[in-house]
Amino acid sequence: SSYSVTGVQTCALPISAIPAGFGSRGSPWPAWWTRSGTSSGDRVTGIRGVVPRRVVLSYRIKSIFYSLQGEGAQVGRPAVFCRFSGCNLWSGHGADRSGAKCHFCDTDFVGVDGPGGRVFETAGELARALIRRWPSDDTPARSECSSIRGPMVVCTGGEPLLQLDSSMIEALHAVGFFIAVETNGTLAAPEGIDWLTVSPKAGTPLVQRSGDELKLEIGRAHV
Repeated sequence: SSYSVTGVQTCALPISAIPAGFGSRGSPWPAWWTRSGTSSGDRVTGIRGVVPRRVVLSYRIKSIFYSLQGEGAQVGRPAVFCRFSGCNLWSGHGADRSGAKCHFCDTDFVGVDGPGGRVFETAGELARALIRRWPSDDTPARSECSSIRGPMVVCTGGEPLLQLDSSMIEALHAVGFFIAVETNGTLAAPEGIDWLTVSPKAGTPLVQRSGDELKLEIGRAHV
């Protein structure tokens, strides 16, 4: 009944540990978290990157870009932005907007077709792609940022905590990133995040009750 929590190694799980309907339409887990490998007896082998809360086989990224943080306590700070695909409060499709908890959302987080976006098979692969977007050492932005707390990556979405796991956090720290995360607060954040911004939405459960910054939308109906 053991499993790996450190990377994308092949491991084994009891069938009882796999949620009913896993990987099928209507499953509470995103469709890209699919079971792989073969079953033997009452166990499943070939599931990679297992964490207690979810099984992450790969990371679906909408876009990767370098810019300045435009809001909050980190405003003006250079950062590499990593927009994770998918959200648990809205599908991102216009036909579903009226029933979304945050129907005012204007962010495109569907698919992996944005700048730098694609499916990354491992946490290390994604971390290396992100650090490559950081300017070279001789640029003013790099020098200024490094003097504060090192290069910063902002994990956003969609909802990044659907995919961001301990392996990803470890990989981002390994390449030198200060990790900032923006979440809607409906999922518990893993350990190791350096700056956590919680932006709760009305009518949704607030699971993550601690963080470094609280972000609220003011002046919108039903927020």
